[in-house]
Amino acid sequence: MDRDLEGIRVLVVEDRAPVAMALCDRLMDHGAAIVGPAAKLPQATELAEGGAFDIAILDVDLDGVYTFPLARALAARAVPVVLMTGYDARTIPEDLRGLPLFDKLGSIGDPTRILLGLVHAE
Repeated sequence: MDRDLEGIRVLVVEDRAPVAMALCDRLMDHGAAIVGPAAKLPQATELAEGGAFDIAILDVDLDGVYTFPLARALAARAVPVVLMTGYDARTIPEDLRGLPLFDKLGSIGDPTRILLGLVHAE
């Protein structure tokens, strides 16, 4: 497997352990270093405040708690954010609709293509 994310630190925020594990495994296969995963918003916020990552992947809904405030805070700091959801994209607030969106319902698939686009855009 290509290690095209070598040296990139990715904050992973996902409350479902199997999804988090699959996502982290996929990212590590590409060379990424994982920060987290965080399953609750307070834990994710604490990791985010530490700032030891390059890109964040945020599950939109952590057991009924939306991560939109965290997405806004990271975007305000110019941290690239990818939103991940199994819900309709229309549930994303309008001010966040410009962020990359990964559809979990299509299976975990390959979120690395989104990250690669962000990494190579910098």
